[in-house]
Amino acid sequence: MNQKMFVKTVLIVFIATFVIVTVQVASAQTSFTITTTSPLPNGQVGTAYSTPIDVNSGAGAWGINNGSLPPGLSFSTNPGYTNYITGTPTTPGNYTFSVYANAGDYYTSKQFSLTVADEGDYIETSQKSQPPEKPIVPPVKENVVPTIKSSSEISAMLVEQKQLKAVDDIELSSDEQQYTARGYRDAKFLFFIPVSVKVELKINVVNGNIEQVKKSWWAFLVRY
Repeated sequence: MNQKMFVKTVLIVFIATFVIVTVQVASAQTSFTITTTSPLPNGQVGTAYSTPIDVNSGAGAWGINNGSLPPGLSFSTNPGYTNYITGTPTTPGNYTFSVYANAGDYYTSKQFSLTVADEGDYIETSQKSQPPEKPIVPPVKENVVPTIKSSSEISAMLVEQKQLKAVDDIELSSDEQQYTARGYRDAKFLFFIPVSVKVELKINVVNGNIEQVKKSWWAFLVRY
């Protein structure tokens, strides 16, 4: 085998291997998700609380991106498959918030609800099995108008979560259901050549979840 034929063969093997690995990674991305179910276990004012949040693949970044935890509770953000909501609740109520996990190009977010009962009130847990002595009055439902996040909030969130290096422009759709954000991310073409990849994201205006991602056609050849 002459030298030109040898070089050509090595190059073909390298490209084929790279494409196979890229397809496998892209396939894995579709299944990257938070597996913990909602609602979370009830808590009670003055009682220590702890519950895990799990993802089906190791995540490098975790956080709360919509809503807030009950006062007195905090969320650990260590890299890995599991993080915990822990602490001692101080204020009763019904709370809703979203947890996100990020691992390179992979991103997932899930909304959770958590009820905190007042100190001394009956709650359904393994530690309290006696029925309540007083009647439970159902809460009055109110019509809540969803709050639309501002474009500056969305832009700051995308940069903080490393979805974009910078936001070039952001616009609201005509039906006011989605933001379209455009920008770029720094990457390495074929593992070592520095490049910038154009990215377009569709974001839900209410909860801030990313609903669609568009990249340059050659983006599968880069690593971030």
